[in-house]
Amino acid sequence: MSKEYTGYLKGVAILLMVFLHLFTNKEADGNLGFLLSVNDTPLIYYLTRLCNPVPFFLILSGYGLYAIYSKWGGVNPCKRTIYLYLHLWIIYLLLVPLACCVRPDMYPGNFAIFVKNATSWQCSYIGEQWFFLPYVLLMASSKWIFRLFDKVNWYATFLIGLIVYGFCVYMLKRYGEATLAGNMLFYNIFLSFYMLFPFLLGYMAKKYQWIERANAFVNKRICSKPFIPVTMLLVLCTIRCFVPNASVDPFYAIIFVVLFSMISVPKVLGAVLSYLGKHSMNIWLIHTWFSTRLFHDFLYDTVHYPIAMYVSLMVVSLAISHIVEMLYKPIGKYVNKINF
Repeated sequence: MSKEYTGYLKGVAILLMVFLHLFTNKEADGNLGFLLSVNDTPLIYYLTRLCNPVPFFLILSGYGLYAIYSKWGGVNPCKRTIYLYLHLWIIYLLLVPLACCVRPDMYPGNFAIFVKNATSWQCSYIGEQWFFLPYVLLMASSKWIFRLFDKVNWYATFLIGLIVYGFCVYMLKRYGEATLAGNMLFYNIFLSFYMLFPFLLGYMAKKYQWIERANAFVNKRICSKPFIPVTMLLVLCTIRCFVPNASVDPFYAIIFVVLFSMISVPKVLGAVLSYLGKHSMNIWLIHTWFSTRLFHDFLYDTVHYPIAMYVSLMVVSLAISHIVEMLYKPIGKYVNKINF
């Protein structure tokens, strides 16, 4: 899979993320203007089952980080961590003052609360930030993960990853997030292990050339016509809509990535997805400030219509993301010059 397609898929993943976070709560969105229903349930709720973006981002990270590891020995974890945190802090610089004006009862809280959120140790400002610190831990340890699993074949890698994932899912269902989060040191490390399996799927997809092999198999054994992977992708999405168990998401995501990578993306669509992919991390850390924390009532009661809500949230998130990148650019140049 080319770097170009990685960008496309990041764009797809962030579109899915915004859709999921807007329309996943039946009680909150009960009065929205939905047009289509299945068994008296708005169709949009079935579509949200397609939209868990976390496995997509982890698969793409495992794929991309292993590509860098195999060529240049891996990323510099210090610089990458600084890059991630600088973006987070710039977003805080822009949005926490706004939050203090709109919700002074909640923001900024005391100094300890602010520090916990700014480090992602604990995520009370926006819950979607839970992914941040565990991902940093996973990324920083990626060299050692790759060295370890390079010693075994893909069967063993898949089995180990699946066992770890299954154990983490069991723990979450058995004890719940609130109980496990009683000790944040344990919980953040636990979440890194929870995210390991989709990360390893991306690693295996790159190391064992799953995409190239799947493409060759479909072209030689089935049909070289482009509608075949498109049809298979539509069938996959249809099946996922009617499978309520979210535990299947890593499997759904890796199959989606493989099939999507076989499809020739039109130039205009590719440009849009690449653009969104470049802003995906910022949008992820920005959008729920507006949709959930600060302007929920305005968005759901005044804007009201799903398409208008979705488009307006994307536009606002992208606008702020451009400001973030503008502020980061001079700092990033300085960081790149530092030797760690």
